[in-house]
Amino acid sequence: MTTVLLLAERGQSVRVFDLADLDYSFAEAQANIEVVVGDVRDRRGLADACQGLEWAVHLAAIMPPLSEEKRDLAYSVNVEGTRWLIEALGSHTPLVFAPSVSTYGVPRTEAVDVNHPQEPIDFYGETKLQNERDIKGSGRPNVLLRISGISVPALLEIPRPWFFAREQHVEFVYLSDAATAVAGCVDNAAVLVETLQVAGGETWRMLGEEYSRAICQAFEIPPDSAAYLEQPGWPGWYDTSRSQSLFQYQSHTFEEFIGQLRSLYRDAVGVN
Repeated sequence: MTTVLLLAERGQSVRVFDLADLDYSFAEAQANIEVVVGDVRDRRGLADACQGLEWAVHLAAIMPPLSEEKRDLAYSVNVEGTRWLIEALGSHTPLVFAPSVSTYGVPRTEAVDVNHPQEPIDFYGETKLQNERDIKGSGRPNVLLRISGISVPALLEIPRPWFFAREQHVEFVYLSDAATAVAGCVDNAAVLVETLQVAGGETWRMLGEEYSRAICQAFEIPPDSAAYLEQPGWPGWYDTSRSQSLFQYQSHTFEEFIGQLRSLYRDAVGVN
């Protein structure tokens, strides 16, 4: 909901359409946030929620590992839900959509740009690539933000294994920085029909083992306990010069992120 709050703080009137079991307390004190409970698989409910919109931001998706375990669910949400949204918006409402760098598959170059071949290696990437094709084929005004993996400053379980190899390039992006880029597209005609990449920037460029070690150390977990893919996954390093020049969103360094994780952990275990 970080993007929603950013838009509201900028004076935008925001309508949120999301699942019933989420916590919407963040909207209680915000007069310009309207919450509509629903599901992108509900064609009629989605159509009603889209009435009167000037811009739309679409972030709903089933992500790995669930997308790989329940492909029917991922297809119905990621592909069919996006198609229902395109239909509900009509032909003129601009759409800000966040596909994923996973559509590239395993990176072939040191710094991936938007012209890199799209050869997804998992079902999630396949659904995101289909989304791009459907949106472009609709002829509507749009901006596509291929976002890298998002690092959330919270006490989350470390994946086993990580979705990258030990020696693989990785470049993630801080949660609120990614939200800043998304929010920067709204009511911004200059970015329509652009495809942009969103990632953390120079301080976030490292090897998978370095990323994992830093997080393990912040949580006082032995770094050697981490597990990795045998073969490279889809993370890489990304050319974000265009998106950064437009939105100036890369505000949090990797070191700041790790510092926040360390503080959260120490607070949780009662260590000063």
